[in-house]
Amino acid sequence: LEQLFVQNNNDQPTAIVGYDCKLIVGEDQIEIGCHRVIVQARSPVLNDIIISQSSTAYTDDASMLKIYFPDDDAEAMSAIVQYCYTNTISTRQISTPQLADNLLLAVK
Repeated sequence: LEQLFVQNNNDQPTAIVGYDCKLIVGEDQIEIGCHRVIVQARSPVLNDIIISQSSTAYTDDASMLKIYFPDDDAEAMSAIVQYCYTNTISTRQISTPQLADNLLLAVK
């Protein structure tokens, strides 16, 4: 899985090949590309969100799922996606205790 994961130019994680889902995060609408099946398998919280939004979240081409998280933190989502692919979280990504708590909830 790690080989499918890279940091993009904005230092945000993205799936490098064949991703079928974009997580659109925060006010700045940071796009994080991922493989839906990987994220759903690794995070029960994201699995529930994707299932609940999937009927209305497809783009015009009907192959790319876009899930919006307008009130969430791009740094936290970035760390969650990184964990889904690598089973690790960089300590530089955990800047506050609240962020650490959010990460734990998402990956349990």
